[in-house]
Amino acid sequence: MGKSSINLSGEDTANLLARRFGRRRVLQMAAALGAAGAGSGLVGCGHNGHNAAATASTPTRAASAGQILQSGVGTIQADHYLASEPDKVLWGYVPSTDSTPVLRMRSGETVTVDTVSHEGIMEDQGRDPDAWFGEHGVDPSEVLDDARDIAANYDRTERDFDKDGPHIVTGPVYVEGAEPGDVLKIETLETSLRVPYGVVSSRHGKGALRKTPEGGAPDGISEDEVMPPIGSDENVSVFTRAENDRGIMRSGDLELTFPLRPFMGMMGVATTSEGDLTDESRNSIPPTLGGGNIDIRHLGSGSTFYLPVVADGALFY
Repeated sequence: MGKSSINLSGEDTANLLARRFGRRRVLQMAAALGAAGAGSGLVGCGHNGHNAAATASTPTRAASAGQILQSGVGTIQADHYLASEPDKVLWGYVPSTDSTPVLRMRSGETVTVDTVSHEGIMEDQGRDPDAWFGEHGVDPSEVLDDARDIAANYDRTERDFDKDGPHIVTGPVYVEGAEPGDVLKIETLETSLRVPYGVVSSRHGKGALRKTPEGGAPDGISEDEVMPPIGSDENVSVFTRAENDRGIMRSGDLELTFPLRPFMGMMGVATTSEGDLTDESRNSIPPTLGGGNIDIRHLGSGSTFYLPVVADGALFY
């Protein structure tokens, strides 16, 4: 992946946001993060209505053809680098306003982030990425070491498949100078696949159209609209190859291909300090006032996303 020239803010935009959110200061963050199973990215910030630009003549994340982007592999030109290690992620929960940052950065700096997908390491997949992906023809050399590490060694919270969210949430990142009432601007610069595969999945209790723990429909939809259908016990996980910017799903002699437009399904800032690490208010499934599991496909490369700052340092994840 590469780090491209960016202009994070114009004075008119800053003034408009300051009026909208009631503060004179507008903080901005630019981020390129992972997609399609796992990815990596970069971040930069500016504030007070001034312009900030990040430029590079060499790739931010470069890999040779067919190379698996293990942690730290490839040329990384960002100001900071963040790997998804067991002590730097929350599994199924988002950071709170009192969470300890795993990285600190100044306004205008950039950070490359290696993200990890929960697919292939979930409890219903055996919590063993080598075995699960191996059944689909993935060589052990193509399995990410950090996925193995999280599956085997994550212990920040007790895992409860029926209660917890599925997501591997990396962060939070502390942005120097960000204060409650400010606005954080997130700009996805570029996405880069770390592995040439991903998973299309649907699980009971893990999606927006999920059935409730009591077995009924959540507020706003009928039982006929629950996905997967009520009465079905099947959790669907379909292995999908990625080749030439297309996803490829195969079953026997049938093959389905579709264009890949990677985006980060989860981007947010900390908004609550209620309860403990596994309090319902911190579950990674529902979106929050600070973003979270928003799954907005338009937030791919070249997009811009604004979030209200609630905690000192914004605590972006």
